Amino acid sequence: MSLGIPSASWLVPFLLLLVRERGSCGHELTQRVADLDSGTMRPGMVYQALRQMESEGIVLSEPDRLDCGLLRRKYSITGSGEAYLELWANSLTEYQKEVDLFFGAYAGGPMRQALG
Repeated sequence: MSLGIPSASWLVPFLLLLVRERGSCGHELTQRVADLDSGTMRPGMVYQALRQMESEGIVLSEPDRLDCGLLRRKYSITGSGEAYLELWANSLTEYQKEVDLFFGAYAGGPMRQALG
């Protein structure tokens, strides 16, 4: 099922949700983002975002050796990453209230009646 990540600005919060759900390596995260996205994200964007997120301290990575001997990086969310997600969720809750008010007024709700 493709949910369609709305834009690149949403990549970080979606990656954090995916990492929080199940720590993963970059390749797995790239595949999972591709499953959510409608094809607008390039794999390089995911790896760039992960490097930036790690430099900001919202994810950690550690080496993880595969059975075949290859080395990959496994990502996990930090306390700062959890706080970042909470900030996003709270901001979106407030934004949702404003959007609901707008559409209520647009559809002829109380604000439109008061203005009319």
